[in-house]
Amino acid sequence: MPALIRFANVRIDFNGVPLFKDLNFNVLPGEKILLYGLSGVGKTTILKALLGFQKVDRGSILFNNQPISKKNIWPFRHQIAYVSQDLDIGDGNVHALIQTVLNYRINSDTQITKQDIIERLDFLRLKPGILDKDYAELSGGEKQRIILIIALLINRPVFLLDEPTAFMDIAIKKKVIEYFINCQATVLTVGHDPLWLDHTNIKVIDLGVNDANT
Repeated sequence: MPALIRFANVRIDFNGVPLFKDLNFNVLPGEKILLYGLSGVGKTTILKALLGFQKVDRGSILFNNQPISKKNIWPFRHQIAYVSQDLDIGDGNVHALIQTVLNYRINSDTQITKQDIIERLDFLRLKPGILDKDYAELSGGEKQRIILIIALLINRPVFLLDEPTAFMDIAIKKKVIEYFINCQATVLTVGHDPLWLDHTNIKVIDLGVNDANT
C-alpha cells in the first residue's frame, strides 16, 4: 500500500541549528502514528511542517506522492482536522464560537446541526448547557474537549493531534485515545502520555532526546 504521507530526508533548522536531519517516515492510509518523546524534541514542529507552517530546510514532505508546496497546501489542508495544543481559539459564547470555526471557508462543506454538537458533547461527557457559557470561563480540560469536538464535527480523512489529552482526566483520556485508535481516519498524534502505548495497533516513532540525528 503506498504511503499517504511521507517525510523524505527532511531537515529542519532552528536558529541555524538542525532540529532534525534526515527525518524519514511513512504514514499509510488509516494508520495511527504516535510521535513520542520528551518536551522540546520537536514533535509539534513536525506537525507544523506538515501543515506548511514550518519551513523545511532540506528534503520533502509528500502527500499522495506529491511534494507539499505553497501551490498545493490548501487542497492538502482541506483533508486535515488539526487539533493544536493552543487552547486560545477565540472568545465569547461557546456555541457561537463553534459555529464561527465551522463557517471558515475551509470548512464550508461541513453541514452541522445543533444535535450533532450535542451528541459530541455527550460523547466527551459535557452537558449541553456548556454551549451557553463564555469560552474564556471554561477550564483547560473543557476547552480542550470543545476543540476536539470541532475536529470531530469537521471529520476529515486525516487527524493531526498535538497533545490532544493533556488537560483531561484519565477516564476522558482513555475515551479519546480509544476513539482515535479505532476510527477509520489516518491519525498522526503528538504526545508523551503512556496511555497511547497501551494499544498495539499504533505505530510509535520515538523521537527520544533531540540530538539532531532523529
